[in-house]
Amino acid sequence: MKTINKPIVNSPFHPTREANIISVIDSEKIIDGYKKTYHLDVSETYQNIDQVYICQCPVTFFKFYYPFHLDGNASFYKQISLNEWYYTTDRWEHDKVMSYFKNDQLILEIGSGDGIFIEKIKTLKNLKYVGLELNERAIEKANLKKVHLLNETLHAHSKYNEEKYDVVCSFQVLEHLSDINQIFEDSIKILNKNGKLIVAVPNNDAIFIKNNLHESKVLNMPPHHVNLFTEKSLIEIGNLYSLKLVEIIKEPLQKNHVDVYLFNIVANLTSECSILLRIIWKLNIHKLFRPLVFALKNRIIGHTIIAIFEKK
Repeated sequence: MKTINKPIVNSPFHPTREANIISVIDSEKIIDGYKKTYHLDVSETYQNIDQVYICQCPVTFFKFYYPFHLDGNASFYKQISLNEWYYTTDRWEHDKVMSYFKNDQLILEIGSGDGIFIEKIKTLKNLKYVGLELNERAIEKANLKKVHLLNETLHAHSKYNEEKYDVVCSFQVLEHLSDINQIFEDSIKILNKNGKLIVAVPNNDAIFIKNNLHESKVLNMPPHHVNLFTEKSLIEIGNLYSLKLVEIIKEPLQKNHVDVYLFNIVANLTSECSILLRIIWKLNIHKLFRPLVFALKNRIIGHTIIAIFEKK
């Protein structure tokens, strides 16, 4: 790794406050990780960038990657969305927030994907729904299901929809957007008084996300993820904008994450010995522990955390 003087980085939420640099990652390792694991070429994102920094706001404790604006472009999301697992229809967070949607409300969803959430709530509630999505392939898939989405940024939408919506929600979206301060400001701007802001993001307090040793760890790095949320940072961000915290909901470990959780446990126990890990996985020894882990799932922090706020 090249020795480079660390930059001075200001917090996206407090532009006058210097953020703390937590760690440094060689950008070549990220590029190689995406190529090896997901056959994605992200080198364009890292042109003239040798190192990436994980930084933390000293006020909100929010962690983010620097340089800013390492977000994935349209080409990146078009490629990654070709994977069937990318837009899953069975979403824990969707079910957990259903009680916050009432008849005759006007709802805005930021980053609607191919319309999974609106398909779920339109059969249960008599709602008026607006969805924003920038991935053209996802919009095309939504159209096939007769779900109309707007190809528009939240910032552009906020300019002519001030105090219009009863609920603004996003599911697995805010971790992808480097203009995070603007996202919160625009979300609050378009909410009615007492309106609800619902945010579901990866929970970086989960061991298999925070200290992930599995090859999937690159998905928690740019250009896929540029923000790293925790319960504490979500609460403090809400305080920053004078939002009332209604509820925090944490996902227990889900079945599709059991193997990644097990991999991290085994990797720590074997001091990341690659030979031992390969033997254990090749012989399917890890499968013997799946039932035990799943039986304890409610005691293990899972992938997602939901924060529900109310505009005062």
